Formats: sequence, structure tokens, C-alpha cells
Amino acid sequence: MQADEIAILDLASSELEFFRSLKKLVQRSAELIKSENMEELMFVLEEKQTVISRYEVILEEWNNIGSSLGIKDGRDNPDFWQLLFKALSDGSPGKSDFSEKLDPLLGEIKALADELVKMEDESQEVLNEYVKRLRDRISQVSKGRDACKGYASAGGASLSNL
Repeated sequence: MQADEIAILDLASSELEFFRSLKKLVQRSAELIKSENMEELMFVLEEKQTVISRYEVILEEWNNIGSSLGIKDGRDNPDFWQLLFKALSDGSPGKSDFSEKLDPLLGEIKALADELVKMEDESQEVLNEYVKRLRDRISQVSKGRDACKGYASAGGASLSNL
């Protein structure tokens, strides 16, 4: 196996570990949103942002590998994986030992990424509902305060303690 192939398998493994770590944090944040524990959620979101910043390093490494193999646009190229396999193949038909090792990693990465997008979308919906309820409560408090002020200005009982 070529050194490039080993580096690619290591990088794919690192990316898979990234998505596994991120999944744990996404699950934790979803739990906190459902339990409306926004204070703890902030800490988890900070940790999540730290983990996500690691992904930029992984993408840069993919781009460097792509560039070294003549793949334009790096990982942003929609044909990145196809071009990568082509650049590393020895021209022999069928699957190489390398592709048999990389394919399952890429499949799991894709599955985790898809799952994370779905989990994030669901959490966002729950969070939006929480914010809506919070806005409704704030509106009710504001209306109540305005009613009290109106009552007091109309000669009602003294409300100076409010």
C-alpha cells in the first residue's frame, strides 16, 4: 500500500472519529433543549464549536492530499472521491485493496453526517418552539405590566412596589 493511501485511510479514520464525537455532543444538546436546560446547553454548544473547528483542519488536509494528486477544488469538488480513487489506482479493473478499506469508512462518514443533519434539524424545531413559548410569556408579562400601569394612572391603588 502506498504512503498516500495510508495517509488517506488515516485521515478518513480521523474524520470518522470527528463525526462520532460530534454526534455525542449533538445528542447531548438535543437532550438539553428538550429539558429546556439552556444554561447547560451553552456549555455544550461551546464544546461543540471547539470540536467543529477541528473539522477545518481535516478539510484542509483533504485539500492538501487532493492538490498533491492534481484534484482541483479539493474536497469541494463534487467528484473528489472518484478522482481520488482514479489518481491512486494502478489502472487495474475492479476494486483495489485500498478502495475496499476506504469505502466502508466513507459510507459510515456519510451515514453519520446525514444522521447529524437530521438530528440538528429536529433540535432546531424543538428550540424554535421553546423560543416561541418564551416570547409568548414575555408578551404576557409585558401586557400585565402595562395593565398595572394603566390601572395606577387611572387612579387605582398604589402600585409603587411593582
